[in-house]
Amino acid sequence: MVNTNNVTNLIKALAPWHGIRPRLLMNKKKWEDICENVQGPQARAWKIQLAIADKFVLGEPPVYREVFNADGKPNVLQEWQMDTGRAVPYLCLSWLVTKDRRYLDAACRWALASCNYPTWGSEKWTDGRDLASANQLLALGLLYDWCQDDLEPEFKTLVRNTLLRRGTQMYEGACGKIWWRHMFLGNHQWVSCCGLFIAGLALFDEEPQTVAWIDQSSSILKQALSSFGPDGASHDGMRYWGFGIEWLMIYMFMARDFFGENYFDHSWWRNTSAYGRHLIVPSAGWSDR
Repeated sequence: MVNTNNVTNLIKALAPWHGIRPRLLMNKKKWEDICENVQGPQARAWKIQLAIADKFVLGEPPVYREVFNADGKPNVLQEWQMDTGRAVPYLCLSWLVTKDRRYLDAACRWALASCNYPTWGSEKWTDGRDLASANQLLALGLLYDWCQDDLEPEFKTLVRNTLLRRGTQMYEGACGKIWWRHMFLGNHQWVSCCGLFIAGLALFDEEPQTVAWIDQSSSILKQALSSFGPDGASHDGMRYWGFGIEWLMIYMFMARDFFGENYFDHSWWRNTSAYGRHLIVPSAGWSDR
């Protein structure tokens, strides 16, 4: 159910951002800083970024297929689609900085694959409502925001319509029609809600109904962040901890940029790097002291 008061307040808070592009994790000043630093302090990191992007330029997005688990049952999450989503941000950033057309063309090719997949999750309850969808909402949201003026009109419409259709599915999940809705310590919730948050911020000034996406996803993520203990630990273990906090940080950076909200001072965040360091110490180095 839409919280009318929250949505009204969000509309007011977002008013200064109407028509501003890029705005998702990027703005004109950040863009200029990146372009300047890739030849200096960030040259090594930029070399790695371009190497990854070049692999996607030469590669092809996964063909839609059904995947089966070891027990012979279909993989309902279709997690292989996450690879399609992961390619696009690397390609978009490379295009923004270098203006090498290869990167934009490749970003559009990989994004087109996402738009054309018949499902983002192979069953009704997962289609558009879990990890595969979140990664592709992020990808299409950044492409639509960062490369707005560079996309062909017909393709831009396709991307926007896909964001609307798939974002609506994720919103329905976040309103209760998915298993992770009340699992505030689980990475599926964090990732999925962050994908919805991004999609809403990409479209809010063109499609007003998406402000409700921002409200619902943000409300859930705020409750998740308030559920963390002070020690920085995660019951999900090293792998899912690393996966989940990447998306939480994306949310927190955008919440800070758009709404002035600061979640980085929470004791869990101050201590969680120590949790990660302890987990990577080889067991031969463990001590009871």
